[in-house]
This record gives sequence, structure tokens and C-alpha cells, in this order.
Amino acid sequence: MSLKILHVWDQAGVSGILAKFQRKLGHKAIVVKAEGYDIFNIDEYYGNLLLPTRKLEGGKAKKLLRKFHKITDSLRFYIQVSRLSRPFDIVHIHDAFITSYFMPFKKKVILWHGASVRKNWQGDIRGLIKKIHTKLFLLINSKKTFFVSTEELTKDAPNSIWIPNPVDTDLFRKQKNLPKDKALVFHHYYESSDHATFTAAQNNWNLTILDRSKQKHPISYETMPRFLSSFEIFIDQQSIPSLSKTALEALAVGLKVVRWDGKIVSGLPTEHDPKNVAKRWLNIYYHVLTKGGGDE
Repeated sequence: MSLKILHVWDQAGVSGILAKFQRKLGHKAIVVKAEGYDIFNIDEYYGNLLLPTRKLEGGKAKKLLRKFHKITDSLRFYIQVSRLSRPFDIVHIHDAFITSYFMPFKKKVILWHGASVRKNWQGDIRGLIKKIHTKLFLLINSKKTFFVSTEELTKDAPNSIWIPNPVDTDLFRKQKNLPKDKALVFHHYYESSDHATFTAAQNNWNLTILDRSKQKHPISYETMPRFLSSFEIFIDQQSIPSLSKTALEALAVGLKVVRWDGKIVSGLPTEHDPKNVAKRWLNIYYHVLTKGGGDE
């Protein structure tokens, strides 16, 4: 049975990868998202459907107007997605759980990707409000089954099942002759890079610390495999006990990865193979459509 699948929003390319490989398996799958939320050109690479948002520049005098436009843009997005979802068999929501309010009778699944459900979380006040809203949503829907993208999140999201993140192995392919003793770490707002500096010094690695949020021209998703292949080692985040999406991509390219616990690993685990993940989601969709489950 061929399915029509609508993915709502995209986190780090996960939706784009799933839709791509679900199409390869003979299904119709598209990703819908609001424009203006992708500095790495992931949406363009996967051909995601972007719904327009208004852009308003200006100083303090226009601050309230910008907030009003953001609220009305969000409302319009949810309404548009609800209408767009009508011919689809199932809706796969990625973090954007408010969408579910606008399609109460639609068959759907919700996948949590991290910050909004993680207990030990740091961020601004807007993110904190969203986190509280998410916790209330989970509490109200405590009898429903949800899904999480990293294993440790099962502790934070009650009644949840871990489905591994896929890596696009068509793009992130294993490279030969990686340079020796060159290490890379991405700086994150929620932790310092001291652990990477210490680890590199211990191993005599030449370390590059990159803050992607401060790059004038950020490395695009499409060119990331080439950039990663100029290193031998990727030092992953330390404060979150799971491999990041970038760490998984580094493994696929052939780099060694220093995990959160200091262990060095290599080779992409088979559970992150995109076809395997796409098939696993298809089984979940069939279950929701035939026997119930998920957040329908």
C-alpha cells in the first residue's frame, strides 16, 4: 500500500532525508515548513515546500509590529498546513506540535528532536515558554505514544519510543585518505569547548573550533561532507549523552568521533541507515492507520 505522507517542519534535515528515502520506497512524501528558518540551505537541497512569511525590518518602533506579524504568520502557517494535509494519509510532525491543534482528527505522529522536551536545557525566555508549553502538552496527552530522535530523550518524554536519526548516505559518503591528527569541534551556546581543547591537547591533535552561528557565510549542508573530510576526528558535544546529527554525518564520511563520554567511535551504526529508518517509520505509519497509536 503506497502512502501519502506529509512531514511538518524539519530539524537538521531529518524530514528531508525521510521524505527522500520514503519516495525511493514508492511513497509520496513531502516536507512543509515556513521560510526563513534555514541558514544551511537544507530546505533547498531537499526541495522542501516553504510557506512564505513576512519580513519586517526596523528599530524599536516596529518591535510590536514584528511580534504581531510573527504571531499572525504562525497562525497562517498552521491553517495552511491543516488545509494542505487533507489529501495525505498521515502527518509526521517534527517538534511543531501546535500543528496538531489544527488537525485534531487527522492521523498523525509526533517526533521530538531535543531542546523543547529535554529537562536539562538552556536557552532564552522564549524557548523556556515553549518548553513549558511542550511539557503541558505532554502531560495532557500522557496516554498517547510519542517518538524521540535520540535515546536519552525517552527519559524526558513520557511514553515515548526512540527512532534513530537517519543520515543521508548518498551525500555523506565514506572518504579515503583523511588528514592525520586534525580535529574539529563545533562550538555550542549551551557548553564551552574546554573539553575539546583538553582532549586535543592530550592526543596532540591540531584542533579547529568553529562557531557556525557567527560565520558570515555558513557552510552549506551540501558542502558539509567535503568540509568534514578535511579532518580526521570530530569532537562531539559533551553535555548531551547522545551523538549529534553532525557526529553521525562525520561517522558516515569516515571520521573518528569522540563521544560525550570520551569514547572514540568510528563507522555509522546500521540503525542510522536512511532506508532502515524510512522503513521503520513506514511500519509505524501503517500501525497508526490500521490499529491506532501515535497522536491521532
